[in-house]
Amino acid sequence: MGLGKVDEALNLSMDAVEKASENPHVLRRHVQNLIRTRAYHAALPICQTLCQMAPDVPIYKILLGEVHFGLKQPKKAISAIAESQIGGIKYAAITLRQANGFLVMKHPKMAEELLGRVLPEIRWPDQFLDAQTAAKIRVGRQDELMPMLLKLQKDAGAARNVSHLIAKILHANGNLEGAAKNAAFAVEFGPDLGQYKVLLATIYRELGREEDASELIAQLPPMMQKRFLKR
Repeated sequence: MGLGKVDEALNLSMDAVEKASENPHVLRRHVQNLIRTRAYHAALPICQTLCQMAPDVPIYKILLGEVHFGLKQPKKAISAIAESQIGGIKYAAITLRQANGFLVMKHPKMAEELLGRVLPEIRWPDQFLDAQTAAKIRVGRQDELMPMLLKLQKDAGAARNVSHLIAKILHANGNLEGAAKNAAFAVEFGPDLGQYKVLLATIYRELGREEDASELIAQLPPMMQKRFLKR
């Protein structure tokens, strides 16, 4: 699978399942192959079997959650992932998945509370901080993050996406000029990150700088450009 030989990987893991259908490690490998190929319907019953075989093993519930996400069943996905985390955070990346699931389901308060418990333990990596910024904005408490973000900006500069997050908060607060300045800084140091250009183009449009916005939009991949074509 790592070499991109998808058919060979699936055939091998399927053959292994036929020969050792009671071995959870074999089942897990096959499930992971199925998830990689987005064969979520095929993976679902195997995940359910794994969870029944070893209910105390968190990774099996996590895999079940990933399958439910793939099947567009976020409530079931979050439920499975939450069960995997009982007794403490075992996999920080899964906590982020859970928090983003809450945001998709329009439960920002739950995402905010979850990340609030986890972030101090994992030292605020950017992808977690990004999710927490989104959650804080949606519950109207984005200003709580500003002192910490400004300190990170001073300490880390362009090494982190802090300017992008500050721009998001300033934009939410209606400070378009300040948001544009920080968003432009983020684009300068992260020119390949489309989400930075999306935010800056959005701000430029609200400032009436249509020409500057159009220039940025033209640099985006087609899928990202569509969000602006609908406006």
